Amino acid sequence: MRPTLALGLLTALAAVACNEPTASTQPAEPTLTADVTAEHTTITELVDDIMISPCNGESIHFTGSVVEQLTLVGPDGLGATHFDLEEVFSGTGLGLNTGLSYSVQGAHHISFQSPTPEAFQTAYTERDRFSFNTSTPGLSFDATFLVHLVDLPSGEEKVTHEVESLKCRA
Repeated sequence: MRPTLALGLLTALAAVACNEPTASTQPAEPTLTADVTAEHTTITELVDDIMISPCNGESIHFTGSVVEQLTLVGPDGLGATHFDLEEVFSGTGLGLNTGLSYSVQGAHHISFQSPTPEAFQTAYTERDRFSFNTSTPGLSFDATFLVHLVDLPSGEEKVTHEVESLKCRA
């Protein structure tokens, strides 16, 4: 950016900031306008699934519960411009070949942001982090997943960051 353009932008921002209400006149908490709503939902579900251990290839039967907290924000009747889902999992598992007991704790998070419901300029992030634990050395493991993508004004979808790993622990 050219120095004169940067200086001009800083001057404009300073002028706008000087015309902002003082902290004592601003609301204590963010507020939504009348045409924008926020919906919050919490659900608890039972989970019954099979996972293959990356450490020994064994199938592990997991059961437990997941607490889901969902937040949707957007204009009334027009769809969400912000979506946030947080899931927290807690459970136990049984190795189907070895009979080993496992405990599992984990979290799954998805967020979506768009300037308007119909805009193509969106951002989406999804991340998972799970820890599978057993008393047998070398068979506990961690599962991690992260993806961040954006939709560009051209309609093109671009992945900007992606990580996926399954790692055994000593």
